[in-house]
Amino acid sequence: MACDFGISASPASSIIFPGGSATSTITLTSLNGFSGAVNLSPSVSPIGPTASVSPTNPSVTLGGAGTSTLTVAAAAGTSTGIYTVTIQGTSGPVSHSATFTLTVIDLTLSASRSSIPADFTTTSTITAQLSNSAQGITVSFSTDFGYFPSSTQGGSLTSCITGASGSCAVTIQSPVAGVGTITATAPGYPTHQVSVTFFDFSATVSPPAILTAVGATTTATVTLTSLNGFAGTINLATNVFNNPGGMTCSVSPGSVTLGSSGTATVTCTPQQSGNYTVVVFASSGTLVHGPSISYTVRDFSLFAVPNAVTTFAGGGVSGTINLNSLNGFTGTVNLSITSTSPNCVVYPSTVTLGSSTSATYSCPEPVDGVFTATVTGTSGSTSHSALINIWVYDFTLSAAPTSVAVPVGGSATVNVLVTADQQWPGFSIYMFTTGCPSGATCTIGSTPPLNPGQSVTVPLMITAGTGLTAGNYIVTATGQIGSLMHSVNISVAIKDFSLTASPTTVTFNTGSTGTSSISLSSLNGFAGTITLSTSSPAGVTTSCAPSSISLSSGGTGSSTCTFSSSTVGTYAVTLSGTSGPTTHAVTVTVKVVDFQLTASTTSLSIGRGSAGTSTMTLTSLNGFSGTISLSATISGASSKGPFVSLSASSVSCSSGNPGTSILTVSTASNTPRGTYIVTVTATNGSLTHTTVITVTVT
Repeated sequence: MACDFGISASPASSIIFPGGSATSTITLTSLNGFSGAVNLSPSVSPIGPTASVSPTNPSVTLGGAGTSTLTVAAAAGTSTGIYTVTIQGTSGPVSHSATFTLTVIDLTLSASRSSIPADFTTTSTITAQLSNSAQGITVSFSTDFGYFPSSTQGGSLTSCITGASGSCAVTIQSPVAGVGTITATAPGYPTHQVSVTFFDFSATVSPPAILTAVGATTTATVTLTSLNGFAGTINLATNVFNNPGGMTCSVSPGSVTLGSSGTATVTCTPQQSGNYTVVVFASSGTLVHGPSISYTVRDFSLFAVPNAVTTFAGGGVSGTINLNSLNGFTGTVNLSITSTSPNCVVYPSTVTLGSSTSATYSCPEPVDGVFTATVTGTSGSTSHSALINIWVYDFTLSAAPTSVAVPVGGSATVNVLVTADQQWPGFSIYMFTTGCPSGATCTIGSTPPLNPGQSVTVPLMITAGTGLTAGNYIVTATGQIGSLMHSVNISVAIKDFSLTASPTTVTFNTGSTGTSSISLSSLNGFAGTITLSTSSPAGVTTSCAPSSISLSSGGTGSSTCTFSSSTVGTYAVTLSGTSGPTTHAVTVTVKVVDFQLTASTTSLSIGRGSAGTSTMTLTSLNGFSGTISLSATISGASSKGPFVSLSASSVSCSSGNPGTSILTVSTASNTPRGTYIVTVTATNGSLTHTTVITVTVT
């Protein structure tokens, strides 16, 4: 048999990682007396790992063996898989080979996203893949940044167990920007690392605290900076906390596209005092930041006491403006007032506010209407106003008619219209008159309580007394409530007529008549028909003609009144003129006079040839005054007598001064004896009186 050798590898297989190596002892055995050197040449299929033997030509002793060491190395990056290493041994014509199986295994570590936002929701999946698809292998993970919120199967948050495909995974995330190096280890597998970058941006504000006042506009700068390569658009918005209605804020621009950095401006204007926190929300996808600005807003309050006023026209309005510091406000406040009512003022116009102070507003002599006054306090950009509502009430008076003619003894009614305005507070109005002429009465009542806008008519009665002098007068009707007064003038024409008698004393003899002339005159435009009437006492009769007289304005008229009486006496006769309610009267004294004739003796006894006398006395009755004619006659006398004679045939007689005349009766010696009647007659006009004396001649 030919000499030969045998070749074998021990171990015949090995498992390594990329970057690792394995060795196997190549044994050459002498067969059939072989001895000598054997050249060894390794080859790897498929190409990947490298193989070498040492020594390359080991010697084999006769009947013995020789050895060489096979070294197979898998460089880093060598593909995983099964490689066959063939070791070819050659000695002369004899060539044999042995095989060595090399399995290269590895753990592949990958990140589903190598760069993710630094937030609480976005994750990157870290997958560990075993090249040989081994199942049930626990892969442990660690990281120097971030944390593992979950794993895909089995294990814990920081480990997983490979499944059928030889893989398992965990997730990693970080709310903070940074770079995390994730290390994965598995028994029998090399350790691998993968990096995940957590990108973000920062948002800061400057200044972070602002002291301001209501109405003042302030700004703050928002600075945005890219962290770990952030690039994108950041949307900006503001939110006011503590009292969202007390401050308005905006940010401009509303979005910023970042390369490395950018800025925006926050503008805030407070409307109310207080302490505010304004959060600037900067967001890009799931990344949200909210830097805040603290605001201390100071203010002052301003209000009017009272802020609603009711007054009468011309009465005046005043009140207090109270100012109070809010949230530590101090400073000077300038005050001004605007109003729809003229002449409103506020004083002082400047106040210095510490904790509180006050000012005064006034609106003197407002006119009727509804008005508003606005008091404004300004300190810098801070301004506040207080509204004051002013209701000014008033009333008006008007008269219908505005002029009246009133006859003496008569009356007239004037309707005084009282109208309350729309602001009227429901009062009644006291009414009174002035200028009522002496001898007249002017009567007017007050109004009931009036509603706003209500009108009532109050009658004014003007009555002209009988003693009132005709003329033109002004009667003023006045309405008053408190110091609010309005008046309306009424022209009053008192019309009358005059009635006079001439003479006012009429004297006539009994049985005769006397007259008096009545004169009538229009006074102050009187016009009308006057009816005359008489009132006579017993013993005298009176008549007037004409008994009705028409007077025109400014005209005159007359009538004659005749008196008659047969009875001595003094009579008061009233002559009246009446026209409507107007009556005037005049008294005419009617003296009915007479005289009395008396004889000192009414019988004489005379002897023949002698004479006798009787004194005739004429006495005034009721003031008679005049000359009385006397005559004497004797009945039955003859030429022989008796004879009569009077010492005075005309005698004057007046009151207190009687007149006398001596009647003498004489006889002759031959006068026949007998009784004779002597009649003495006294005459004055229509008055005749007689007396009889009986004469006896003896």
